[in-house]
Amino acid sequence: MKRILLSIITCCLLACATYAEGTEISSKIKDVTIYLRGARVERTASASLVSGNNEIVLEGLSNFIDENSIEVRGQGSATILSVNYRINYVKMQKETENAKRLKNSLDSAKLKLEYVNNEISVLDQESQLMHANYKMGVNDKTQFADDVEEWAQRFHKKELEIKNAVTKLNIEQKELAALTQQLQNQMAEANASNKQPSGEIVVKVSSTSYGNADFDFAYYVANAGWTPLYSLRAQNTTDPVKLDYDALVSQQTGEIWKDIKMSLSTGNPLLGGNKPEMSTWYLNVIDRESYAKGKAYLWDFGDKTLATTGAEMENKDEEKRKAGDMNVVSRSTLVQTIGSSADYTVMRQNQLNVSFDISLRYTVAPDGTPQQVRIQQTSLPAIFEYASAPKLDVDAFLLAKVTGWEDNNLLPGNANLYFEGAYIGKSFINPDVTNDTLN
Repeated sequence: MKRILLSIITCCLLACATYAEGTEISSKIKDVTIYLRGARVERTASASLVSGNNEIVLEGLSNFIDENSIEVRGQGSATILSVNYRINYVKMQKETENAKRLKNSLDSAKLKLEYVNNEISVLDQESQLMHANYKMGVNDKTQFADDVEEWAQRFHKKELEIKNAVTKLNIEQKELAALTQQLQNQMAEANASNKQPSGEIVVKVSSTSYGNADFDFAYYVANAGWTPLYSLRAQNTTDPVKLDYDALVSQQTGEIWKDIKMSLSTGNPLLGGNKPEMSTWYLNVIDRESYAKGKAYLWDFGDKTLATTGAEMENKDEEKRKAGDMNVVSRSTLVQTIGSSADYTVMRQNQLNVSFDISLRYTVAPDGTPQQVRIQQTSLPAIFEYASAPKLDVDAFLLAKVTGWEDNNLLPGNANLYFEGAYIGKSFINPDVTNDTLN
């Protein structure tokens, strides 16, 4: 009995030691913030800890993670000792749903092709057997004319049935072979980005007791982004123009973003946070007398050159500050809910960027296929007028002057134009160079 207990205790200790050295756990995506270039992925995970040091491996992640952007937060009494990122070249990234469907279709096509090949083979053997029996019946014994004719008719009928069946099967065989090749090519393309090594985050944790611990971690990953897409719809020349503000979201991170909650941000973490430093500018002195009185500075205002002393300059600066001309304004975060029939988007604006929190959940495939995401729908006032230049073009053009678009935080992007329910062409919206009226 002591030996049995000792063996059980030894096995438990070995299991705990193995568990503490490196436990692979999966995680779930909590939220994704998609920038114009790149994305910030937030995940949650849960692990069982043993007393002492533990090593947890968060597996199945992207291999495009920026190591410097990794954040890990633990809940409970456990202490995080270190966080490291590595590439696992043995364990490939998970197969996408599209790849699984293609594989199932390919397996089904191969199975049908095998059935067809088997039928053709059996019919060929049946035809050979009929030919062999026909020769034996004619050559080995005497046949009467009526018997030979009857046998020939049966032979002709059966042989014709076999050949017609083989012809149909050959057509089906050719179609299935072509389908199999197409599916193989499509599957190879779908798995081109999927057959990549996966990324892993290794977290070393110290725990004072046994129990479960929850972890929240986030990281910035490249190979993702979104671009704006607009649709301007006018039913007639009297009603407002309807603006559909959409986003084309795509990613090739290797991760499967399934039914995720996302935010679209106009920020770009890759720009960095270092402010520019101005070097010293030395101004010319007008004359010695002005310099002796108050260090005169030379100011250039277009066609006028004014001499201003240091004291006068300080007074002017103070006046501008009081008048609010120095742009020293603290703007608080603006939160606005936008939408049409349903509130499915929340716009948040701060001093750095604008973000759109999308309440609807979307699935974004890791193969780079764009997923269209609705940001908002709104109506904009418009004035319609006809314009023409007969010297250059004999046609007249209907121009819509759209106003009130400034509060929608539009970005430069392509726009599809619709009039009276019909698609009439494309345009390009560039708010950076557009005045109050969008033509």
